[in-house]
Amino acid sequence: MVVGLLIALATGVILILFTGGFSDILSKGADRNACRNSVVLKAFNPTKIGELNCRTNYVEINTLDQQEIMRKVAEEAYWCWWQFKEGEADFKSLGGFEGPVWCFLCSDIQFSDNVKEKYPDGIEGFDTFLQETTLKPKYNGNYADYLPIKYLSPEDPTYLETLSTISTEKMPIAFAIVESKQFAAKKGIAYDPAIYTSNFEAKHYFYGMVYGTENIQSMCNTLRVGEPLS
Repeated sequence: MVVGLLIALATGVILILFTGGFSDILSKGADRNACRNSVVLKAFNPTKIGELNCRTNYVEINTLDQQEIMRKVAEEAYWCWWQFKEGEADFKSLGGFEGPVWCFLCSDIQFSDNVKEKYPDGIEGFDTFLQETTLKPKYNGNYADYLPIKYLSPEDPTYLETLSTISTEKMPIAFAIVESKQFAAKKGIAYDPAIYTSNFEAKHYFYGMVYGTENIQSMCNTLRVGEPLS
């Protein structure tokens, strides 16, 4: 009888895991892996490998807790940068580039009316959260170490501004590829930190992230949107 009870309990736990949130995590993880793999394959032969197998995650945030909101947005940014291989897979430079700025919408983040009412001007301090919150075990550092979150200042091209506020009106997140000649012109793109110290003349394209409705609408000449993430 005891053995039967244990088996029943174990079966119940497994059913809960795989019919609830855990199965959703597994499914989304598989989709994100498929995207990353297609990016890597495309980098090997951009003209012959098929379309990218990437999806767009549609998210609604209902919680009023600032830390939880920042964590959810940061996680969406992490997965976007990760599935495009941190900008290291050059899958556009050999052909088929739709420039001068090509973007893929990784996440379409919406906020409930309650969140908008409580934070009508957005949520500040996102830069501090990214600098202080660890990404372990996914990455040996914090979000700010991993993600592109610094912009060229429109007023001073020698100064880098940091992503500091989450817009609660809407917060889409996109991966971006920019032709090198557009680097200085596009102020709303947060580039991979490594490019600020790299040899610009040797670069044909730069990789980064775009956050927020206004930036995406004004920054991306081509904006690809995938099927909804499972």
